Amino acid sequence: MRPHPEQPPPLLSGPDGVTEGYYELEALERNKTWEALRRHTEAASFWYRSLTLYRRAMLGQWDFSDVGEDKARLTVYGLQSQLLGLGVSSAKAALDMLLAGYYSVAFASIRHMLETFVQYCYVAVKPEEANRWYTQSDGIEDQSKTPGCKHMIITIQQRPDLAPPSFMDKVYDSWSLMSKGSHPTGQGIFQTVGDEEGWFFVIGATYNRDFCLTGFDHGLFALDKLLVALVSLKKQDDDWTAESGKLRDEVSRWRETTAAELAATTDTESG
Repeated sequence: MRPHPEQPPPLLSGPDGVTEGYYELEALERNKTWEALRRHTEAASFWYRSLTLYRRAMLGQWDFSDVGEDKARLTVYGLQSQLLGLGVSSAKAALDMLLAGYYSVAFASIRHMLETFVQYCYVAVKPEEANRWYTQSDGIEDQSKTPGCKHMIITIQQRPDLAPPSFMDKVYDSWSLMSKGSHPTGQGIFQTVGDEEGWFFVIGATYNRDFCLTGFDHGLFALDKLLVALVSLKKQDDDWTAESGKLRDEVSRWRETTAAELAATTDTESG
């Protein structure tokens, strides 16, 4: 087993007047992370395994020699690989924030993962728009901004040969829910409420089973889609493929069980 890092956390030393706020919040974060890991060991291990597969698949040489002199396809492939690389950081950050109970930030990172997948699919459908993601050669940014997530999903749904419209509806529903939780809306600010009567605020790291399960459910969904996209762009060996298939089956069973609990919670709140 790989040994854990030996170096201490990167904390600055100084008087309480300087460091107290950060130190107290950081200590609470570690405690809540241990609590979440204890309560959700299986889900966290799925995420760990997904990150391992993700990182290993991104390493090494990328071969786009099959495109030949097709500069448009080369631009698309290059953009897709860069988008997937960005997804690694979002996936790691999402897990850290989810375990610490920073649910609003975690949901924002999961939304970022879903947007990465949508953009990956969109430029496959609209390769002529891939340059919109880049700064132009004269140093001036492209006048046309990258499209919104809903627009991209609607565009992708016009190509059912690439992705079934019903599947993209699920992606959109997940993205919408993560958006609601990440913004300072009703769902977002509810994360600061300490009890049912709202008598006190929760400041810093926390633990809420429903929020945590929701994050794991949608985060593992997003991670799976990114891994599927990655392997379609960069083929992996038999060991990677076998482990990926095994993980997908285990996560699928876990999500089915979790969906039942989350649905029951929603029904209770609605009643």
